[in-house]
Amino acid sequence: MKTSRATRSTPPKRIWKARTPCFVVASSLMAYSGFRFAQAAARRGIPIAAVNLGRTRADDLLALKLEDRCEAALSFLL
Repeated sequence: MKTSRATRSTPPKRIWKARTPCFVVASSLMAYSGFRFAQAAARRGIPIAAVNLGRTRADDLLALKLEDRCEAALSFLL
């Protein structure tokens, strides 16, 4: 079995060609690798929602933030 390993991260500009909302779950986005996706979405006018306890690096970019435990906020999915 042959496997392929990416040598670079996928640039955010290749992810959002459509206006698909960005949904962040249980991440503070303190690492730039995750935060850059929120920045790219915000630059394109794509709404961003987050479920997280406490502050995120993207708080000022969020259209909606639920400050709750993920399992409580998303229990309707089960």
